[in-house]
Amino acid sequence: MPERILVAEYKSSSSDKIYRVTSYAGALSCDCPAWRFKKGDKERTCKHVQMAGGVSSPAKPAATTAKTRRYEPMLAEPGSLVDASGSGGAFLYEVKHDGVRALAYVDQGKVRLYGRRGAEYTAGFPELVEGGLGCLPGVAVLDGEVLCLDEQGQPEFARIQGRVHRQDALAVRMGVKEMPATFMAFDLLALNGVDLTSQGQQVPLAARKELLRHLLEAGGASTSGLEVARKVACEFLKKPEP
Repeated sequence: MPERILVAEYKSSSSDKIYRVTSYAGALSCDCPAWRFKKGDKERTCKHVQMAGGVSSPAKPAATTAKTRRYEPMLAEPGSLVDASGSGGAFLYEVKHDGVRALAYVDQGKVRLYGRRGAEYTAGFPELVEGGLGCLPGVAVLDGEVLCLDEQGQPEFARIQGRVHRQDALAVRMGVKEMPATFMAFDLLALNGVDLTSQGQQVPLAARKELLRHLLEAGGASTSGLEVARKVACEFLKKPEP
């Protein structure tokens, strides 16, 4: 079952009340009076949902964010070394995939792929555009890596190198047949018009991953990459998986 995810909080201008914008199965809602007293038509909204950058109804997603803004991959940054075993679980583990970093812009079944430095990969990976990514609902921007797997199901960088620069249609078709690619998503940067990474209103990474999980499940896509990261983290801490 989908979980309700906190997207943003706003303080009332007339009291100390805090109003919360949440996402459930990709649809936004708010607990303010303006939202509660407006009945459920397709235009249902409030100023807090609007400030969060999105719309309330999944039947009418705000496609402008994914179409007009160019996002950047969420790159690792240097930080202080901590003892994760004593952190109480307040950390996340990411698998280092041996692939090519890419952002997937999904808009109602239409997909565009861009590399870390802005190069477009869409035409070079038709199996991703027409396959799993194209089945995802709504409007979203996914951060992940394009991988080519070997016969044992392990990523092999030499294979993805042999695919990423192919432009000729025949060469692309041969690459799809000989070295099929997969997209391993590990972060969700925007969903149905809501920028999940904007400064001051950034949704925590753990919550973005849960939203990503729900999105992938809704599109019938695999969540194995998220599960592997969770399993490795639990084994490191020697704790049972949640």
